[in-house]
Amino acid sequence: MITQETEKELLSKALDEVFGTMMNLEVTHCDSCDDDDIIHQEHLTATIGFAGGWNGFVSIACSITTARLITQLLLGTNSDEIPCDEIRDAVGEVVNMVGGRYKTLFSEHQNSSREVFKMSIPSVVQGKEYNIFAPANSGSTKIAVEIKDEKLSAFIALTEDQGN
Repeated sequence: MITQETEKELLSKALDEVFGTMMNLEVTHCDSCDDDDIIHQEHLTATIGFAGGWNGFVSIACSITTARLITQLLLGTNSDEIPCDEIRDAVGEVVNMVGGRYKTLFSEHQNSSREVFKMSIPSVVQGKEYNIFAPANSGSTKIAVEIKDEKLSAFIALTEDQGN
């Protein structure tokens, strides 16, 4: 069993470490931030699945502007002329890094020397006015952060596999 508070703590730490290490960015956590403005505009959601002793997923949603900023930082460029496929790939890579870091932190929290779950390859959805929902029986935690005055939301849903 994992509490929502622990999920939030581990996800926050994973975001802090990925953005701090890979992009030299400070993440500002916004307990009162609403991510509705992300959903109502063209945005990207990158998701990576977890399967094994624990099942679920982690996703990151951000505006196209935020996704372009992330891509510029990962590629080390200031150009606004970045192809859409590179922007989608960059956001997919960020969710992959956040998911991987979360997996390590979660394993440490569980005091597990064995792999707690495997990760899928990332998938990215682009559009507006859509939501990602977790299965009703899973725990789920959503957090909003700001990076360079741009909003990003992260969502995690986990449930322990009762067969393991």
